[in-house]
Amino acid sequence: MFKDRLEAAKLLSEKIKETLPNITDVIVLAIPRGGIVIGAQVAKFFGWDLDITIPRKLGAPGNPELAIGAIGEHNGLVINERAYKLLGIEKDYLDKVIERERKEIERRSNLYRTKKFDYKDKNLIIVDDGIATGSTVIASIRGLRIFKPRSIIVAVPVLPYETIDLIKKEADILIYLIAPKEFWAVGQFYADFGEVKDEEVIRILKEFSEDIKER
Repeated sequence: MFKDRLEAAKLLSEKIKETLPNITDVIVLAIPRGGIVIGAQVAKFFGWDLDITIPRKLGAPGNPELAIGAIGEHNGLVINERAYKLLGIEKDYLDKVIERERKEIERRSNLYRTKKFDYKDKNLIIVDDGIATGSTVIASIRGLRIFKPRSIIVAVPVLPYETIDLIKKEADILIYLIAPKEFWAVGQFYADFGEVKDEEVIRILKEFSEDIKER
């Protein structure tokens, strides 16, 4: 168990350094909200640029907490075909929930972002505080491919063992600290897993941007 996101970020940074000792031209893409705490620390550790990538879960009818897929920025899409068929979801519903989440992605992008980056030929490292099903991370990866980055790397402190192969099929490299077989939620692996609010995301990105300008 990690003490908090800061401790997890320090350990993850060390694992990235060990795994990719000579990597250059990196942009860290943190997934808000919790992932921004980890991503900012990783970017500071190496002196890399920090940006965000914003995927959104697609909730089932009448039960928005039950994911039937995910959508990322730049139209990356993941659909859980099994859940989609079992629940008898109609295409009209799917189109509406995708459009709603696209608008939320746009809202968050406008709220959070302080700078736009060129991803072409860059090594992109997607960072979050943990992965559960993997759908949102995969949606982000698929959307980012259109920019033709040199590589897309996923780095997280924790993910379920059964999710490793799913992520490896989509990412060029997967870096993680622990992958337990018994997994219920990301928060169970943190002693302190407090909510990260919009204001915190904005503050971290603003402070990071100002810190870069002073260097």
